[in-house]
Amino acid sequence: MPPNSFSEFTRGGARHRLLRKRENVSSAGGKFDQLQHAQPLTAIISAFDRYFDEASGSGAECIDVTKNAILEATGDCCGVLTDFFPSLGQIVGSHCVIPAQIGPKEAQHRFEYVFRLMVRTIAKLSKPVVFFLDDLQWADAYSLHLITTLVTDKAIQNFTFIGCFRDDEVDNTHPLGITLYEIRTRSVAITKIKVNNIIKEDINALISDTFHLSDSFTASLTDIVHQKTNGNIFCILQFLQSLCDGGLLQWSSVSNSWEVKNSSIEAEFFPHDKVRILVRRILHLPEKTQYALKLMSCVGASCLESTLMLFLDENIAINVKKKEMTNIDDKPSQIRKQRNDLLLFFKFAVHEGLIKEEGANYRFSHDHIQFAAYSLIPEDEKILWHLQIGQNVWENASEREKDKVIFIAVDQMNYALGLLESDGQKENLAKLNLRAGEKAMSLSTFSSSALYFDSGIQILGKHQWENNYELSLHLHNYYAEAEYCNGNFSAVGQAAGVILSKAESPSDKVRAYFILIKALCAQNRLDEALNIGIKVLTQLGKQPPSEFSDVPAIYANFNKTASIFKDTTDFFLNFKIMEDSDALIAMNFLGELLLPTYFFNQDICLWLVDHMLQLSFVHGVNKDSACALAGFSAMLFGLGDLEGSKNVGRMALRLQDELDTQESLPRVGMQTGDIQIALFNARTELED
Repeated sequence: MPPNSFSEFTRGGARHRLLRKRENVSSAGGKFDQLQHAQPLTAIISAFDRYFDEASGSGAECIDVTKNAILEATGDCCGVLTDFFPSLGQIVGSHCVIPAQIGPKEAQHRFEYVFRLMVRTIAKLSKPVVFFLDDLQWADAYSLHLITTLVTDKAIQNFTFIGCFRDDEVDNTHPLGITLYEIRTRSVAITKIKVNNIIKEDINALISDTFHLSDSFTASLTDIVHQKTNGNIFCILQFLQSLCDGGLLQWSSVSNSWEVKNSSIEAEFFPHDKVRILVRRILHLPEKTQYALKLMSCVGASCLESTLMLFLDENIAINVKKKEMTNIDDKPSQIRKQRNDLLLFFKFAVHEGLIKEEGANYRFSHDHIQFAAYSLIPEDEKILWHLQIGQNVWENASEREKDKVIFIAVDQMNYALGLLESDGQKENLAKLNLRAGEKAMSLSTFSSSALYFDSGIQILGKHQWENNYELSLHLHNYYAEAEYCNGNFSAVGQAAGVILSKAESPSDKVRAYFILIKALCAQNRLDEALNIGIKVLTQLGKQPPSEFSDVPAIYANFNKTASIFKDTTDFFLNFKIMEDSDALIAMNFLGELLLPTYFFNQDICLWLVDHMLQLSFVHGVNKDSACALAGFSAMLFGLGDLEGSKNVGRMALRLQDELDTQESLPRVGMQTGDIQIALFNARTELED
């Protein structure tokens, strides 16, 4: 395959054999989960976590090589990666710097940039990387975006991505279909392999080879198997397993060979539906094993043992039957014993091949096994099972564990939104959705975070502003910010409109105005953004002395400020730190408008940067003061004052160092996730 390529597999039953180890090839594999769709980046995070787990277990030399290469490539941004991939932290240790705090959209850009640097580093010519993700039809939007950035990055060499999905669930309007179309239009080599049902001749070869019988002897059995399974490999394997379990295909110690009871096999009922096949098999297991499988089926295709033990509880079924949503008051020792007993029954399913044990993780051997177990829960009880599991996970988790299980707990409880009756229950779940949304925001997965914030809003209902003012304000602000990051500007406008109509004070409206200005700037609606900015500054009492349309006054004020910097700029270091809250807000708004106006109207940019310096003269300095100095330096350069530009630029860097505000450093746009700054500096470099 080409150095950086994409292979697309559809359907098939033996997909994971693609990841058999090769001596000189590294692999990373993960699987998306239909029930964990809202949990962001699960497959990608688990895939690279496994990759780094293997690297950390490959000896000191491998650890040192991996650590040094990643640290050299990512520099101070390595801490961004360890936040996402905990196993990488075991390799790089304490060498990572805590990432600078920046805006959510900038954090997303920074992560994508550093993530690509990481993959470029580990995908070396001496050891290429094969990255495999299964069930792409269930991938979340941001995972699809990250996959696209990897396979279209021409700087990533010796890297092959293998994606597997069910083509009967994906059309041209499906998110995956749209992603594949985008990848094709960007000239990425794609190899498509479609795995169909196997033909009768191949079934016969499979049976003959497996049971060491001649082709002619197995022909009649093959006819029956093909008739009952239609050549579906999953059904074939399950059917043969059921024949062995039922004694219709068994080893004879007398003849020292396999004996086949064709007449009985032909009469054997075997459903064509895969789920019904597995339901029949699960119902032959001990009742407690069935129960444990049903519990796990509610949370998805896989689960850590530590998480499983939080809800592996016989009382869930008891509570559901009683329509009670509280835990039975058993002693801790009784609860531990009960859970350990259930875990033993659960592990019987591992012995039966229904569950795979992968270190500390358990996984259903096939999605259809999960679906079969889930189908055994009565339809009218499923929502209650989810609610009880979610409550158990959250209540039984320690404070240290809560951040790790927040998505599972909230996703489970969100199934039961319509069942919550008391205001206290609704408020608690809305708060948990806020916390889950904040966690998703920290992972730069804004589609998921928007879903959590919106769920919190919906839970509180129509009287939320009267009954839960602070919580409603936070949820709406975060929702607007998440949708801004998603580029869903109409939703931003709607959410901001609600906040501005319901907020009780001007200070409670500030964040909504700020997000609205960012959204308008992103749409090149700068006139509207400026008008809102001036409105806010006026409300704060920090409006500029002249109108932005008064160009002569703007230049007069600018020249007056420039004259102050003629002799020295060191006086700026002696200013106090800005503490006035209204001045801080004003500086934040002005700073947000600075770069867009530089490209749109430099007269207005001049007006803004001069006003930021005037506010700094009066109220002291903050991180935005360094940006104002950098902007003032750029303006002086544009007006031909090269010496003045140099002096003010040096002052900007010295103030930035003094304040230790990495996020405002204008020279490293991509390292702080600010694409506009990066492009601006690239343009300036070319012009110089």
